[in-house]
Amino acid sequence: MKMNRGFTLLEMIVVISIMSILLALTAGAYISLRNSLRREGTVDALEATLRRARHFALSAGAPSEVRVDGQNLTVWSVGFEIVGQWHFEDETFSGAFGIDALAAGGSRHPGGKIGYCIAFGDAPAYIELGREYDLSDGGLIEAYFRPLRYTTGPQVLFARGGDIRVWMDSDGILHARLGSSGGIECSTEVASARPPTAAAGLKPTRGTKATKEKKKPAKAPLVRGTYRLPLYTWTKVGLQWTSRKDPVAGYVTEMALLANDIVRAEARQTTGGTAIAAKSKDPITLGDKDTGLIGRVDEARILAAVADGDPWRLPANAEPLSFRAQFRTIHFDAQGQLDRRYHAAPVTLSFVMDRTHQVDIIVGMQGIVENRWSKDEPPTNTKKNETADERR
Repeated sequence: MKMNRGFTLLEMIVVISIMSILLALTAGAYISLRNSLRREGTVDALEATLRRARHFALSAGAPSEVRVDGQNLTVWSVGFEIVGQWHFEDETFSGAFGIDALAAGGSRHPGGKIGYCIAFGDAPAYIELGREYDLSDGGLIEAYFRPLRYTTGPQVLFARGGDIRVWMDSDGILHARLGSSGGIECSTEVASARPPTAAAGLKPTRGTKATKEKKKPAKAPLVRGTYRLPLYTWTKVGLQWTSRKDPVAGYVTEMALLANDIVRAEARQTTGGTAIAAKSKDPITLGDKDTGLIGRVDEARILAAVADGDPWRLPANAEPLSFRAQFRTIHFDAQGQLDRRYHAAPVTLSFVMDRTHQVDIIVGMQGIVENRWSKDEPPTNTKKNETADERR
């Protein structure tokens, strides 16, 4: 009778040892592949957001921007699209998209920035540029102004009710405010640029010491960084802002006050509740019904911000290096290049991935996005550069 022979203990130990080694090697390779794919996915998602913002700017012919919050690890992007534009060349003040301007005072004048313009005198007057623009995600309001005289009180350049206002004070310094109360403000004045008696945007009380000591605008001391709107010169003035609800920080609003496409002042504020300058039934106006604007106005336009979906969060394995606990905003201009009003050099976003790999996501001055890994090789599917189609 033939006996069935089983495995010996030694054979079983050898087989189990071999299986354990193979399992350990497989698990290690799986973990390495998973981490590599996760790193690749994070970089791809951020690069895709940057490229979409750039392509939006190219297609819309308007600026766009991407914000990266290094503290809360959130990313979001917005683009701008033109919703109103006026040249004031005809007597009806016809505008783009069938939105005509309505003048309450002022008159057409042939000495505009281009062709005709609107001239204002001493009496309060304004031009209504339409109503109910949805600026919840942000906007850009800009026009050319040619002031003829500084006055003792503020001269409002453009406004919307009580939540959007840009004005020039008695010394020609620009101020901007978003929100009627508890809002965000900025000014083109350096704190030490003039005596405190000349309060920005406030009319001095007649007969007070402050009025008597107030210097003439031409003699006001100049400090590096202070900007005054010049008289008898066409200047393009704009207010640009974005407001997004961050899943962690609440509503984050950034705004910039521009003159001749140069950022003269910036401000940032985080609030809860609702957006600072949301949809309103009040019209956007050039000038103001309560204050005079002595000068001329031409070439006005309004752009509304369009959000690219909801903000998304970077995974915990991506630790910012160059901008930890800070916001980094990448601005693209209407040609899809880095906006030179904000960026004088290429922008680099540096991350440490899984505490082992550092990656630099670089946005060149032409808007081209690429990445550079500082340890080992980049994940196999990560693109080092954009393709020819993406470049276009």
